[in-house]
Amino acid sequence: MTRSFLVLTLSLGMLFLATCGKQEPEISAPASGAGAARPADQDAGKPPAARAASAIDRAIQFLQPYHDKKSGKVGFSPQDPVGSGHPAFSAMAALCYVNSPRRYDVEKDGPIVRNILQWLASLQKADGSIYDESNANYVTSLALRAFVAAGDPRYQDVIVRARDFLVGLQAREDTGYQPSDRFYGGIGYGSSIRPDLSNAHFAIQAVKDAGLPEDHPFYQRAQRFLERCQNWSETNDLVVKDEDGNEIRPGNDGGGYYAPGESKIGVEVQADGTRVLKSYGSMSYALLKSYVFCGVKKQDPRVKAVVSWCQNHFDLDRHPGFPTDGDGKAAYQGLYYYYLTMAMCLRAYGETEFDLPDGTKVNWAEAMIEKILGLQQADGGWVNEKNGRWQEGSEALCTLYAVMALEECLAALAS
Repeated sequence: MTRSFLVLTLSLGMLFLATCGKQEPEISAPASGAGAARPADQDAGKPPAARAASAIDRAIQFLQPYHDKKSGKVGFSPQDPVGSGHPAFSAMAALCYVNSPRRYDVEKDGPIVRNILQWLASLQKADGSIYDESNANYVTSLALRAFVAAGDPRYQDVIVRARDFLVGLQAREDTGYQPSDRFYGGIGYGSSIRPDLSNAHFAIQAVKDAGLPEDHPFYQRAQRFLERCQNWSETNDLVVKDEDGNEIRPGNDGGGYYAPGESKIGVEVQADGTRVLKSYGSMSYALLKSYVFCGVKKQDPRVKAVVSWCQNHFDLDRHPGFPTDGDGKAAYQGLYYYYLTMAMCLRAYGETEFDLPDGTKVNWAEAMIEKILGLQQADGGWVNEKNGRWQEGSEALCTLYAVMALEECLAALAS
C-alpha cells in the first residue's frame, strides 16, 4: 500500500476502491450514534423532497464544528486544529452548501463557502492541479466541481486550468499509449500512470461539468478505457493472467469493476472453469455515469448491458456484488460511497423510474431519499454503523456522502 494512499484515507474515504486487497485500520462508528433516535419522522407526511431538504439543513448544521470559517478548511474531525483541514472534505462541503435547497451564496452568505473556495484556489499548482500532499486527480476533480457549482466568475481561470490538468492526465498517444494498450484512455491518481475507474469517473464528470466540448477526443479515448472496465465480452477483449498463470476474461453480465483486468471483489470460476471478474455496485454505476458523460446513447449495447446489471441488482439496503455470507458485514462496506455514486449516475442517466426484474418500476430518487433519511442520526449526521471499513466510521465523511446523494436526488426530482 503506497504512502500517498495512506494520506488520502484520512481525507477521502472514497478511495476504498483503490485498495489492493489490504485493509487499512477501521474507524469504528461512535457509540452515541448506534441505536440513537432518528429524526426522519419529524417531517412525517411531507413530500420526499421537503423531507430531504429538512434533513440536509440538519446535516449542514451537524457539519459546522468540522468547518473553520476563517480559513475555509473542513477537517476530518471537530478536533482537527486550524491548518490541518483536508482539501477533499472541503471541496465536498462546498458542493453540499451550494447545491443545498437553500443554496449558500458565495458572496451574500459570507465566509461559509467563499473561504473554502479561496483556500482551494490557493492550492492550485502551476500545472493547474488543486491538491495538498497527494492524489491530485481526486482532489482536483472535487475542487473543480465545487468551483463550477459555486458559479463565481472570479474563478474562471482556476476552472479552465484545473480542467486542462485533468485532461492532460489521460493515458493517450502523446504520453506513449496506444489504443491497444491495457490502460489507454484511463486516468490514475495523478502521481501514478496506472489508471482505474474510480479515478476516471470523477475526472470525466468534472471536465464535463467544466464545459469540455462534447467533440473533444478525451471522451472517445475514455470510452475505450470504460469498455475494458466492463464485464461485456462483445466490446471487451482484454485477457489477463493471475499469478498462477490462469487466464481471467471479461464476463457478460454487463457490470463494472475497478480497472482493466481487476475487480476488488475478485474472480468467479464458472462451471466450465472459465475465470471472470466480478461486477459490483459502485463501479457499475460509475461505468454507466461515465458512458453518459462521454456521450454514449442509451440504445448503445454497452449502455444497455450495464443498465441491465443495475436493474438486476437494484438494492438500497446493501452494496450489491459484495458477499453476504459470514456475519453479513461485508455487504455494507462502502455503502455511502455506493449511494453517492448511484445517485450521481441515475441523475445523469435521466430516467425518473427504474425498471426492476419483476416488472415493477421504482422512483429511484424517492426510494433513495426514504432510505437515507431513515439512517440519519438524531444529531443530523450519518455514519456506517454496520461496517466502518474505508473510513465510513467517520461521521463527517458519511454525512458528506449522504448530503451529496440527497442533493442529486432532489435535482433529479426537480427535472
